[in-house]
Amino acid sequence: MSKTVSAVVVCAGNSVRMGGTDKIFSEINGVPVFIRTLAACAACAQVCELVIVTKEESFDRVHAEIERFGISKPCVLAVGGSTRAASVRNGVLAAKGEYVAVTDGARPMVKPQQIESTCRAAFEYGAAALGVPMTDTVKRIDDNGDITVTVDRKNLVRIQTPQVFLRAEYLELSAKALETDIEFTDDCAVYEYYGRRVKTVFGTNDNIKITVKEDLDICSRLCGTGAVRVGHGYDVHRLKHGRELWLCGVKIDFDMGLDGHSDADVALHALIDALLGAAALGDIGTLFPDDDPKYKDISSMLLLKAAAQKVLDRFSVVNCDITIIAQKPRLSGYIPQMRSNISGVLGVLPGTVNVKATTEEKLGFTGALEGIAAHAVCSLIQK
Repeated sequence: MSKTVSAVVVCAGNSVRMGGTDKIFSEINGVPVFIRTLAACAACAQVCELVIVTKEESFDRVHAEIERFGISKPCVLAVGGSTRAASVRNGVLAAKGEYVAVTDGARPMVKPQQIESTCRAAFEYGAAALGVPMTDTVKRIDDNGDITVTVDRKNLVRIQTPQVFLRAEYLELSAKALETDIEFTDDCAVYEYYGRRVKTVFGTNDNIKITVKEDLDICSRLCGTGAVRVGHGYDVHRLKHGRELWLCGVKIDFDMGLDGHSDADVALHALIDALLGAAALGDIGTLFPDDDPKYKDISSMLLLKAAAQKVLDRFSVVNCDITIIAQKPRLSGYIPQMRSNISGVLGVLPGTVNVKATTEEKLGFTGALEGIAAHAVCSLIQK
């Protein structure tokens, strides 16, 4: 049975160093900080739910932002405690996953792949945390600010979040920790204190924790720099009896399906071509030849994931817009799941992905129910 992870996203701080501004609601290019963090967690395949730990008076606002930005994975709200350790414990108590991935709500630049890697390390080693090696020279100073010694940085890391633990083990150790008078600055420290090992997964320096207003400026620049690229994709497949109909990774209830070497998901094929076109990486036929047996009847969601991995090494997705042209069936009820499927693979907010359906008023091959076509436009920004 696959392991399940609850992402415990801690948003209960007082933002003292932000000058009174609640940093989790501060916006980076129009998106609240904590929503960016939630979207990264939601895009991680292992994460089954999002537990947001925040002040009780913020519950309504948190719910409203989750709905506004289309976060689709189950969300649970837990009340923050008087300390960070108490807040995390409240969140873990509310979680249902076998593992918990504890992360700061104020780390909006964390990537889904980093969360996934840390979860996989925890599955193997029992506990894991994201961190980056120390590159600056580190000095120890006295109370007057005078340097007393240079610290060997060879084995030093700056620990970030997520930090991933077995839920039952974390609850056992954190209960013991509450009986001490020690102030643990992160969750790894609890494990260290009780002699448990935590595996480090190396991350990146851009996984910034928002602490002061200047951090927001840095994140805004990271999200908004680089050249914008636009790609267009178009595909068409013939309708055929005896085939399942798949569009945007959703199985559609219809008496015909699309004919093709793969599952013939015409909308995802158009999107893949748009992504590859914007990144100048060729087209779907070059990447996934239709005479290669390994792609026979393959899910186009897997093809999208493979294409996205190539594109997202160099680019971030700004938005995608897909138009499906079909006389039948009606698709409006399937569109929310379509958007969720695509945004999950691309690691973006569902609000970044638009899917719409139209007919050609019984004209042409789509109007005659001979086939279904799709157009897609995608814009990327260079990292």
